[in-house]
Amino acid sequence: MSVPVQLRGNRQPRRLWIVSSHSLGQSMRALCRSRTVSLKLCVVRKPYRSSTVHFEHRTARAGTLPTSNRSVLDYNHWQMLVSDWMTPAPLTVPRDTPVLEALRLLKARGFRRLPVVDGAKLIGIVTDKDLKDAMPSKATTLSIWELNYLLAKLTVADVMAKPVKSCRSTDTLEAAALIMQDAKVAGLPVLDASGALVGILTITDVLGAFVQVLGLKEGGTRLTVEMPDVPGSLEIAARAVQPANIVSVATIRHLGGKRQILIRAHGDSSDAITARLKASGVTILDVQ
Repeated sequence: MSVPVQLRGNRQPRRLWIVSSHSLGQSMRALCRSRTVSLKLCVVRKPYRSSTVHFEHRTARAGTLPTSNRSVLDYNHWQMLVSDWMTPAPLTVPRDTPVLEALRLLKARGFRRLPVVDGAKLIGIVTDKDLKDAMPSKATTLSIWELNYLLAKLTVADVMAKPVKSCRSTDTLEAAALIMQDAKVAGLPVLDASGALVGILTITDVLGAFVQVLGLKEGGTRLTVEMPDVPGSLEIAARAVQPANIVSVATIRHLGGKRQILIRAHGDSSDAITARLKASGVTILDVQ
């Protein structure tokens, strides 16, 4: 059967999800036979036995995506959104929290950053570095009583970063990662549609998603291939990999009309997979 996907006739990348109980190779070949101009994709393996495939699908006009009768296009499944990877209900502190108390909380909980709130409103964020930098130098000439007095008056509001770079729980994980990269920060408070703080996303969460998307923990053979950036190229590679099972696919580079793609597969030897890809005319750049 075909599941119609209304793309409204535009040429912008669309983020589509297909959850299929079939092998990933079969699902990929079905999509690659559609009127695809170019394709960027990654694969997410869920704890259950189906595969969630994230496609950025560029099409010249509205169309349909061929699928089997056991595949379903579903926007309600786990979709690599910020809400899927963030730490929910993070520890927060009010603006008048003493710096020493904030440091104690970070050390006790093993965290590196604390969102600062005024009631329900996010007003800043402090990191362990911000708090430690605010501490007096060991070379100070102040007496212990003067130090204690100054530290008792120093609050997180005095050292917090503001305005705060944040993201929404409904943002895609890659969009949040781009905010972190551009702002050169290692963590983002996460807000809901009303602006309330609902979570925090850190670089560790993003790296965890990266490892899972690339299927590293599933083992198998890791192949870097180069193919023309034209419709049908990916189908050729997916067909050649079989009977091995593809567990991860990701675009890593686009140069001069060609696209480099990382494929992880298991169920067959690396030599056998490599031989079939070469026989199909696929350029192999690396095998590990």
